[in-house]
Amino acid sequence: MLQRLIVFGAFLTVLLLSLSVTARKPQNGSDITRPHLQSTSQHNINPDLSIDGPGLFSSAQADTYVLASWTFDNGGYCDVQGWTAHDRTVQDDCYWHIDDFAGLGGGAYGLLVPLEGSQSLWCGARPDTGLILCHYATLPGYGNGWDQGWYFKCIEVPDTEAVIVDYLIAWDTESTCDYVSLEYTTKSTCDSLTGPGDILPGDWLEVAVLDGQSSRQFRSDTIPAGHDGFVKIRFHFTSDGAWSDEDGLYDTDGAAIIDSVTVRSEESGVFDFENFEDESSGDEVTTDGDWACLIRPGYGTSYAGLSPGLMLVQEDPCHLNKTCIWSFIVGSTENYACGGFPGQAAVPKQNERGQFIDLEIRSPQFPWTGSGATAQLLFDVYQDMPLTNLVFYRWHVRAWPGDCPGVWRKRSFVYYGDGKDWVRTIWSVGDLLGPSPDYVQISLGVIDLCGMWCGIMGDGACHSHSPLFDNVEFRRISTTGPQWSARDIDLFQDTFPTNGLAVGTGRIDAAIDRAPRFSPTIYP
Repeated sequence: MLQRLIVFGAFLTVLLLSLSVTARKPQNGSDITRPHLQSTSQHNINPDLSIDGPGLFSSAQADTYVLASWTFDNGGYCDVQGWTAHDRTVQDDCYWHIDDFAGLGGGAYGLLVPLEGSQSLWCGARPDTGLILCHYATLPGYGNGWDQGWYFKCIEVPDTEAVIVDYLIAWDTESTCDYVSLEYTTKSTCDSLTGPGDILPGDWLEVAVLDGQSSRQFRSDTIPAGHDGFVKIRFHFTSDGAWSDEDGLYDTDGAAIIDSVTVRSEESGVFDFENFEDESSGDEVTTDGDWACLIRPGYGTSYAGLSPGLMLVQEDPCHLNKTCIWSFIVGSTENYACGGFPGQAAVPKQNERGQFIDLEIRSPQFPWTGSGATAQLLFDVYQDMPLTNLVFYRWHVRAWPGDCPGVWRKRSFVYYGDGKDWVRTIWSVGDLLGPSPDYVQISLGVIDLCGMWCGIMGDGACHSHSPLFDNVEFRRISTTGPQWSARDIDLFQDTFPTNGLAVGTGRIDAAIDRAPRFSPTIYP
């Protein structure tokens, strides 16, 4: 009992500290977006057995309601049963546009007004009841994971001449995490106003990088000479995975407002001047076609598909799944020769645009019926994912209050395991759904984190065909009261008095080191 009281008291202290935060934003707000690792290889079990996976260790209770289940089989044929593939590398929409800011009341911080004339360029979103934006907490503003570019046509200019960009700008971003930048590249052809699809991210060079908040100011930034005779220019905004108007953790007036842009050189004169007065509010391209909002193509959704189990390599000595299985290898040119199976397609690697796969399958929404506050997500996953591969699986859930989808929620973990076997996992997710959703939705996916961790956590050189998913189920259990979820590695570990006696004081540490694996320090 004493141990339970200590754990609960510590957790309550953390909860109260969390609730007491009133600052607009912490400087390290993006720390919660850093993906954490969790191995599930210690739960290598036959999925036919009713043994719980990581995070929960209790059998099904008496009043259990199965709200939805999918086997992806139908009379001997594969059936997606309403699930669809979604590419998480693609942007939902273009958000650079011309705006007159009518009806926005200047925004929360007085920035939402034209910088000059009656209209300005804005990277932001108005309040919207559509499916993409209806769940945003504090619009107008911007969202998580935005990667938005406002592109200027390619100009030919002698490589001995510097190019100068003069402009008015105001901005409002999470400091040290979300950035507005002016960038240029010469790594392309100069035949049209082409967007990011033909240029690798590393080929853009930064001229100015802005974050935090600033009211209206004039800037004059210089692209140096030596640019091979032509230049492409863009204003670029990127945000990380949390602390924005989408989740309500950071309220803004949108990322940036820009006006009166002049592109010139001292020798050749003015190449272009744009004040955005000839366009209509909401336009994403100027009337002369010289400037436009363009977003990078995504990695693609075609790799997600169902296959009979006998068509896939399975090395589990205890279980062979012969039914239809989800994989992320359809049409992949990568193979599993590095694992001894050259005829087996593998999860694809970095594409020609420098992107890594981040692909998921989403269930149809289903009603939140039955009774009880406990909710469980169950699925079978075939692992064969050593950490060095840097290919992981993950899951999300989201509640639908009415017709508006909520935010996709997870534990901020990515999962791996090198057991080459099937695992039946059960995750407690009731605390992620809120008090009274009308509908619930599930997603399962794959992500390649070589772009973040190659050379640090692994080399990403070998890809297997995993993860594979099957037999998804969602349960509601008739329990009442608040829902808490904690892993054993986040609880206090055993300790002894520092004086070496039976009674005395001792350190209280969690059993997990929060510092990166390569860090020489320990951060309990």
